[in-house]
Amino acid sequence: RFIEQHPDSYVSPTELLGIINSQSLIATEQLYNLLTPRIKKSRAGLLCSSEIAIRKKTSPGATVSNFETKDIDGRPVSLSQFRGKYILLDFWASWCVPCLKTIPHLKELYGRYHNKGFQIVAISVDKNSRDWEEAVKKEKTYNWYNLLENKNIKELFKGIQVLPTQLLVDPAGKIIWNSTDNNSKSLDTVIEEQMTL
Repeated sequence: RFIEQHPDSYVSPTELLGIINSQSLIATEQLYNLLTPRIKKSRAGLLCSSEIAIRKKTSPGATVSNFETKDIDGRPVSLSQFRGKYILLDFWASWCVPCLKTIPHLKELYGRYHNKGFQIVAISVDKNSRDWEEAVKKEKTYNWYNLLENKNIKELFKGIQVLPTQLLVDPAGKIIWNSTDNNSKSLDTVIEEQMTL
């Protein structure tokens, strides 16, 4: 409300920065667009613009960039090897309780759609690789690809600030669903629609 009522105040972009990760990208852009040109050019205004640009890279419509790393068994993995399939990128951590609670649902989706060209690539942001390995073993998620975030992955997906975050990527490499957006459709609905196209 403050931002809406004071679009020419230097406080407004600072307030926007404080709530930017709790708002959808659409809501954030709407608030940012209310700011006057003078405020958009301020230090905080420029930071808002930069944050919005970063988030757009992980929003529906964006094409994901390729990365290369090794999986939990030391085998080379690149995102480009999944072109032609639907991929769910699941960003999680062993210490994240909400992340662990999503795993049974992910197993259901994998069992239902894997033979139709659906793959899960789980990317852990754990700092300790042993914690990650133990969590994968405990949760028995060996059916899909388990990766540990590296500097390249972190840079490509630095717009992801909340765990868990899931991105559904289509066979052409375009993001078609992001779990942190205000979605009118569930992941299940989107996958089902895509699989029947």
